[in-house]
Amino acid sequence: MNTSKAPQSRTPLHPGRFVRTKIIEPHGLSVKDAATALGVHRVALSRLLNEQAALSAEMAVRLEKAFGADMVSLMRMQSEYDIRQAKLKFGGIKVPGNVDGEGRNGGPGRAAHSRISKDSRRSSVAYTESGSRKSGGRG
Repeated sequence: MNTSKAPQSRTPLHPGRFVRTKIIEPHGLSVKDAATALGVHRVALSRLLNEQAALSAEMAVRLEKAFGADMVSLMRMQSEYDIRQAKLKFGGIKVPGNVDGEGRNGGPGRAAHSRISKDSRRSSVAYTESGSRKSGGRG
């Protein structure tokens, strides 16, 4: 699976389109047969493939197990798609400002952004492959 990052000016691909064109169609499967292989209802898979539903973590795991698709790449694709859709839908939202002063376009000023970034790094938590937590930062 090609996981190279697409240019930001392009709209990210919905994972349903990717699954349809790069996984289901090359295997010559009908939606019904693919749904059976995945252990899901035909309607659930059809909604994903027709870009009417988001890719769930469970569906990503099923695609990984049944077809060898990379779950992380699929979930990243969904996340990038969701972020782009949110920016398109909510990009015009105006906020009144913040306690540190207003930045460009009504966003937080430089001081607020810097503080938020430091707080995020301090409280970040990383997960190992086994699912156990390890602290990431000075807490």
